[in-house]
Amino acid sequence: MSKLVISKPNISIESARPRDMVFDSNYNYIKIYKIFTGTISSATITLSHNLNYVPLVFGWLKSGTPSSWVMLPYSDGTTKTVYDADVTNIYIRQDPLGSGDTYVVAVAFNRGV
Repeated sequence: MSKLVISKPNISIESARPRDMVFDSNYNYIKIYKIFTGTISSATITLSHNLNYVPLVFGWLKSGTPSSWVMLPYSDGTTKTVYDADVTNIYIRQDPLGSGDTYVVAVAFNRGV
């Protein structure tokens, strides 16, 4: 069976130990299914993933002045932004609604992991 390996710089894949690898397909890494991006324009954003199970989800928000990326859930002391998921959708909720914050949500396959 074929495999894909990527070693750290200046280390041969022929002699590399597992800790010398950047990636080795023999191991079970998180696999990204879908990435959603957008602007928060309502108190609740619904994103459909349709995986028929609750997936592993990572979320980030670009907010503030100067704007910077922060991991969700996040609160700046005034506005709170959270997310959750069910078997068909991911929900991003912001209270109170901010001023056009940008979000990125990554949905990972995690069935059977």
